[in-house]
Amino acid sequence: MVDCTDRHFRWAIRQLAPKTWLYTEMISAPSLIHGTPARFLDYHPSEHPLVLQLAGNSTQELEQTAAMGFEWGYDEVNLNCGCPSDKVQNASYGACLMAQPELVHRLVKAMVRASAGKPISVKHRIGIKGREDYAHLREFALAVMDGGASRLIIHARIAILEGLNPKENRTIPPLRYEDVQRLKSEFPDWPIEINGGIRDLRTLSAFYERFDGVMVGRQAYDNPYFMAEAERQLLCSPQPPSRSEFLQLLVDYFEPFEDAGEHWHRLLRHFSGLFHGLRGSGDWRRMISPPWPRLRIRDLVAKALNTLPPESLESNTLPGFVQLDPVSGKI
Repeated sequence: MVDCTDRHFRWAIRQLAPKTWLYTEMISAPSLIHGTPARFLDYHPSEHPLVLQLAGNSTQELEQTAAMGFEWGYDEVNLNCGCPSDKVQNASYGACLMAQPELVHRLVKAMVRASAGKPISVKHRIGIKGREDYAHLREFALAVMDGGASRLIIHARIAILEGLNPKENRTIPPLRYEDVQRLKSEFPDWPIEINGGIRDLRTLSAFYERFDGVMVGRQAYDNPYFMAEAERQLLCSPQPPSRSEFLQLLVDYFEPFEDAGEHWHRLLRHFSGLFHGLRGSGDWRRMISPPWPRLRIRDLVAKALNTLPPESLESNTLPGFVQLDPVSGKI
């Protein structure tokens, strides 16, 4: 997610979800070629398994940047064919590529040539306006898989490329999970992950049984302990750190960046929802909102630890979660 899943967020969420596959922000191939690669590609080793997500429409550029990603040590490279923003459309990337399955086939083949056997995946919508029925989804998916993609990550909404902004495209087009299920039923050997509108553990658990994976975006960002609870219940991950312990981890991680001139807002802006559903949530949001106090991150966190309710600080669970049955794995 652009402006969300940067290296600071990814490192932090890894402390709560040790097994989840993490994705970079979407990076355009030209930006990576003509910019400073380290700015886009550097990461902490603990972030693995880690996927580099690219945007582009040139076979040469995507082959080159996929090779760069694998040389940098990424575990997988993903082509974004789902972003509906005006900026991305103007560059002929993202969701508008769903109108050109033959081109996407060639793009995927080019990326596969650079992969040395490592996986290339594609994230896309179920369609775009004007190409929104199941036949179009099937045609696009066939083109992608015939190009050599290892798996599909499908957002179960169409993208409306005229008149809706990206936020509206995440909510206004209706969810059509049945189309993704139909594709999985028709091609059971294809690795297919589902995405879109997954806001609770009940839905996540149901989809985890029916698909090869579940991608969670906004809910993981808005409420980071959602992923901790999902992993604990579905993947038998260990108990996550309490929120006070998590904050101390953030301090130790970020101080070297702070010494190099970065402001703690670059990290803490991602965690306004850290105390979601708990007492003190509003106080925490105010502490990390502008105008920012002239404090180092260690002093800011010390203030939080001395101010917020102890029961909230020591909590390491998702408020209001529903426990899965330990035998069936169902709610």
